[in-house]
Amino acid sequence: MTEQEISNLEAAISVSLKPSRWQHTLRCRESAIKLAKHFNFNCEKVALAALCHDAFRDLSASQWLILAKAWKIPISAEEENAPVLLHGPLAAKYLELRWGCCETDVLSAIHYHTSGHRELDPIGKIVFLADGIEPGRDFLKRKIIEEVAYKNLDEACLLMLDSNISYLEKHGLVCHPESYEWLTELKKQRKNGV
Repeated sequence: MTEQEISNLEAAISVSLKPSRWQHTLRCRESAIKLAKHFNFNCEKVALAALCHDAFRDLSASQWLILAKAWKIPISAEEENAPVLLHGPLAAKYLELRWGCCETDVLSAIHYHTSGHRELDPIGKIVFLADGIEPGRDFLKRKIIEEVAYKNLDEACLLMLDSNISYLEKHGLVCHPESYEWLTELKKQRKNGV
């Protein structure tokens, strides 16, 4: 995407979100860029994915479901019960349909930024982590996970997933099966020394 397109996209997203969510998005983008620079990954792709990750977060449950059906995004039973899980897939589809983005690593990072996925590449892992460790987040293990992220992305993702799943289970909220699958995979890799 050109600089002008990025600027236009940023303007469109900024007006679609509550001010607090927009500030979170900016902090997430900054955190993602820092991690990408640290590991020498593509900062432009990471910045674009982080910018778009919550673009559809402030819609209502009925709007998420209507848009997902209109854009032919498959809806799982978990997403039907907790439509908020659709905001990542919707944001990815929006970037593809409206802005012509066809970079699968960027779209995948946006799509799976909430649930994670066992096949996420480093760009997806960075966006997943940045969403949770940006400085505006306040939870017990945030600082520890941030420190680990600069040493080992997979280990940090494991810690973040474990924290997220524990929170959701404790509060009786729906957790996407992909989160459990990825956590299992990361634990297996850790056990095997990968």
